[in-house]
Amino acid sequence: MIRPFRFIATLVIATVVLMCQANAQSTNLQYQVANMVEDQRLMMEQMRGLLAEMDEMRRENARLRNLVEEFEAKAARQSGNYATVSQVNELVRKTAADLSARDEVVQRELTAMVNSELKKFAKNVQEAVSSVPSVAKPDPNVKTHFPQNYPTTGVPYVVEPGDNLASIAKKFNSRIDWIQNANKISDPRLLQVGQSIFVPQASE
Repeated sequence: MIRPFRFIATLVIATVVLMCQANAQSTNLQYQVANMVEDQRLMMEQMRGLLAEMDEMRRENARLRNLVEEFEAKAARQSGNYATVSQVNELVRKTAADLSARDEVVQRELTAMVNSELKKFAKNVQEAVSSVPSVAKPDPNVKTHFPQNYPTTGVPYVVEPGDNLASIAKKFNSRIDWIQNANKISDPRLLQVGQSIFVPQASE
């Protein structure tokens, strides 16, 4: 503040000196000097007013600078609490990727769980089926009903090696079904050597 004032004062004094030198020849020199002194006084007052305004402007600038710095600091602090559009997009993309990966993991786990349950179910079904008594299909060679369609007359016979119902029926002029029904032979394949049977014969 003081240096500009000194510079201006020096400039004014130099101007006055020059003017005094220029008007040294004038008869009204004293009057002119008095006017210049008054002009100098007015200029000094204006300069003091300007300097005061400059000081006020400096203080106002400093206040505004402080306000700007506080605003910038506040904005910097708040920027950490608010996400930018790119940050939001990145967060959405990452979240979607995480959800997709999680869905794949859940899908694999569900698939493994379903396969495990299916294997257990198949095993249980197999065990249940195995525990059910098997029902044999009826053998057409096995008889369960023996009608009395044979003659009551006939001869006893002991089965020999190589015999079967057909050969015995042929030997005694009988019939296979007569021999089977008379002896209640359910399965002709079970005929045993040494077994005593009755061979029906038709009466003459």
